[in-house]
Amino acid sequence: MNFFNYLFYRLYWLQTSILKEKDVPLFFAVLELSVLQGLNIIFIIEFFLFYILGLSFQLNKEIYIIIGLITFIIDFIYYKRKNRYRKIFKYFDQIEKKNKFIKDIFILIYVILTFILMIWLASEIREININNNFNVN
Repeated sequence: MNFFNYLFYRLYWLQTSILKEKDVPLFFAVLELSVLQGLNIIFIIEFFLFYILGLSFQLNKEIYIIIGLITFIIDFIYYKRKNRYRKIFKYFDQIEKKNKFIKDIFILIYVILTFILMIWLASEIREININNNFNVN
């Protein structure tokens, strides 16, 4: 099983065990996963535009929404189809706690790094845009 399947497993666990979500934990776990993946996709696109092509603007809000929706739809279909999420639970429920702990550390690093990179890149782009606006006048 891959990293994102384990991340989904832990997000679902968070919804059911910690937040006590009973109605739609699958929806919220997929939503959280999609937000993280969407942020990664947006980071890659903006990093490419900013550092490779030298463009100093941010994407429109509509593009963020479209990326988020596409990511959510793909993830939801992936986990819901043929009850794949149940197979993932069964697989990861059998893993030793020590292995889960190591995987949890990687997940924590991934989540923190995702947000740090997004904030850093947004700050960099904002700074360049501010400097460019002052230089034009």
